[in-house]
Amino acid sequence: MRLALFGALAAFVATPAMAQDSKVGEVGPFIIHKISDKGVFNRCAATLQPGKSMLRIAWNKDHDYFISVPTPPGSRAPVMLSLNLGRAGARTLEARITGERTSAKLDNGAVDALMKIKRQIAVDVGPAHFVWPIGNVSMETVFQKVEDCVWKAHGR
Repeated sequence: MRLALFGALAAFVATPAMAQDSKVGEVGPFIIHKISDKGVFNRCAATLQPGKSMLRIAWNKDHDYFISVPTPPGSRAPVMLSLNLGRAGARTLEARITGERTSAKLDNGAVDALMKIKRQIAVDVGPAHFVWPIGNVSMETVFQKVEDCVWKAHGR
């Protein structure tokens, strides 16, 4: 028993520190988070449905936007992530798989289109289709809160 406990503790200690995540606000159904890696600020994010089915839109300290969604079972790199933008059509982005999450960098056109989304955000990764309801929240306000979080973390 002691040996098993020691082994588990050693594995825990040897594991690199995970990101520290603190809630800094809410906008409609979104939770705004400030995220640090190894104690150093890295990004702020808006999340929907925390857990395995979470959607995350993040803006990092380098002012790059990313979107992160669950990785569908059996997915392998390379993979494409497609944002379904209603009347604006779709934007397909190269994505990378990191374990249970698939993420893609958002270019300016994708950010502008996402700011105009109403009622739901829909994303396809391979054959998987994800939909997150957002109600009547303004995505422009969500993006502004994420950016405000980053600016505050930089002391501005």
